[in-house]
Amino acid sequence: MSSVDAMAARLATSLAIAEGKRQIDLRPTHGQGLRQANVFLVGKLLTARDYKIKSFMGIFRNAWRINGALQVEEAEEQRVLFTLSDPADRMRVWRGAPWGYNHAPVALAWYDSIMPVAKVPLNMASYWITLQEIPSAFRSERVITMIGYTLGDFQKIDKNDKKAGKLRIRVEIPLNKPLPFKQWYLVEDEVEFRGKFRYDKLMGRCSTCGLVTHVGLLCSGSALDEDDDDAERTVLGSQGLPPEATGGMPMQGCHLLAPQATTGFLLVEFASGSMKKKRGRPTGSKNRSSSGDKTTASKHEEGHAQHKSPNRKQSVGKHSNSKGKEIVIV
Repeated sequence: MSSVDAMAARLATSLAIAEGKRQIDLRPTHGQGLRQANVFLVGKLLTARDYKIKSFMGIFRNAWRINGALQVEEAEEQRVLFTLSDPADRMRVWRGAPWGYNHAPVALAWYDSIMPVAKVPLNMASYWITLQEIPSAFRSERVITMIGYTLGDFQKIDKNDKKAGKLRIRVEIPLNKPLPFKQWYLVEDEVEFRGKFRYDKLMGRCSTCGLVTHVGLLCSGSALDEDDDDAERTVLGSQGLPPEATGGMPMQGCHLLAPQATTGFLLVEFASGSMKKKRGRPTGSKNRSSSGDKTTASKHEEGHAQHKSPNRKQSVGKHSNSKGKEIVIV
């Protein structure tokens, strides 16, 4: 008797004996299971505007350039189920995100084809982000990775663009988190800069709150203060970041060495001890702050006074040494 006949016999026996009161065993006696070999995605258009669901469902074969078979079905709660025969197609679609329709983004998620479609979390979006106006002294992969983690779940650096002089990173960002175009960073005692971000294929971003989730609705969120020079500074440090964000280096302390006379850059040496500082100024250097009235050296001389100020805004990377003084781990 074949495995199919044996399974049918067990099914008939179970139905006759249990009368719906016992679990029915549909497992084959040997060989492959019953789950189909297809892979799945669940998507939803993030918009409050009216749109034709059939037109929306019909755009994906050409947009995704599917090699295998693609089936698109309308599901509950305005969601769409995508069934793909080739796992490579699903991976290519996932890596090509974000996707959109009629100026609104499409939220996507992998689907195991078991839980109800309505319960699949659609709470993340993945973006390629180009970093702009990052000072040359802070363009190492380690610092770029740390910046990525301040935006969301950092994925990787585009090595090809980095060779061409561009800083481009892949980041997964929760949909309930605003997408900033600018952000201030504090990287050393008194060294700070404002980085700018350009998102590839950005659709539906609210110019007020920075969210992409309420296309077609009036914004009721708080306005971003990214154009405010007094906006809160994000301290680039190891606190709250995974080990890969810091390159696996011990972050218990650092040594700030004297600036080089040729470039004026501060050298940062990481060690496992307490933080020690050596003040200095490069020969012939008169690097001034953005206000133009203080040199870099004079800014460092005032560092301790400003560091102890309760009004100093810091979001991550604050530590204390044995004497109770605040230390920013760079």
